[in-house]
Amino acid sequence: MPIDFSIRDFCYPLSIYRLRRTFERTQWLSPNELAAYQNQRLAVIIQHACDHVPYYRRLFNNLGLSSRDIQTVDDLKKLPILSKSAVRESAADFAADNASRYRPRAFTTSGTTGSPLQFYLDKNARILEFVYYWRHWSWAGYRLGDRFAQMGTRFFFERERHSQSVALWQPPVRRLMLNSSQLSLSRGKEFAEALRKYRPQFLKGMAASINFLALIIREAGISDLSFKAIFSTGEVLTPQYRAMAE
Repeated sequence: MPIDFSIRDFCYPLSIYRLRRTFERTQWLSPNELAAYQNQRLAVIIQHACDHVPYYRRLFNNLGLSSRDIQTVDDLKKLPILSKSAVRESAADFAADNASRYRPRAFTTSGTTGSPLQFYLDKNARILEFVYYWRHWSWAGYRLGDRFAQMGTRFFFERERHSQSVALWQPPVRRLMLNSSQLSLSRGKEFAEALRKYRPQFLKGMAASINFLALIIREAGISDLSFKAIFSTGEVLTPQYRAMAE
């Protein structure tokens, strides 16, 4: 999850509720209905890009295209693949000329595949990310307000006084952050103690981190920890990783 959600990201209950209702409805669409919905939303994005984003205005002009030429997902083949280097070299040109009206906030990628990349998200983008995680997790039994644990390193690196901690509990969002950089056989019991203390029902993390957490828990002789569901992200979940987590 590129967004480190804070309590202020939950201050739009009506917008969150409306989008959640939309997600509840659209997950049952037929393949044809879903494709039509996707194309409808795509057309809105393409029109905005052509009207307000300098990079895409220039790109469409150079290719001799207009927004009417991109009406379906298949039409995206008419556009070149966007590289990270292009975003870095022309960063200012990717900001819409009307961006200020949306009051965006700057975020960066994790940088796991190279140097971090900065991008901007407005309120609706943060709501979108929150709601699609909410729906995805709900398929595994998650209900808003349930306790969950999340593995990561950047969260702790940005909080220097906690950089060597194995865990940090966040009461407002009922999240137990687990420090992946501190995973080691010698600290397995500390991770287990944190999980027992805060009793998260769900676990989210990179596939390799989840695998290593399970390994050090097992090597510590601990067998009383379990979750309703584990959400693996960021890497291929190999059969070996899956078996260890289960």
